[in-house]
Amino acid sequence: AARIGDLSAATPEDRRLRIAFLAAEGLFFIRHLVGFKIGDPLWREIFDDLLALTDPEASFPMDAAARNATLGGAKS
Repeated sequence: AARIGDLSAATPEDRRLRIAFLAAEGLFFIRHLVGFKIGDPLWREIFDDLLALTDPEASFPMDAAARNATLGGAKS
């Protein structure tokens, strides 16, 4: 708990980072602890979207071409 503080957010960027962090934690939880089947392509796509969410210059949601351009050609 000490690592993440109180989850307060003072700026729009902080708010985007907070929601991306919580979404990533939730996704990890449902995949690994609950056993929800999420294939690697969908896992990568969701995390690419979370990365885009933390970039104030990126449009959201990203289509495949925008995702590849923004993330250096990462494949989903």
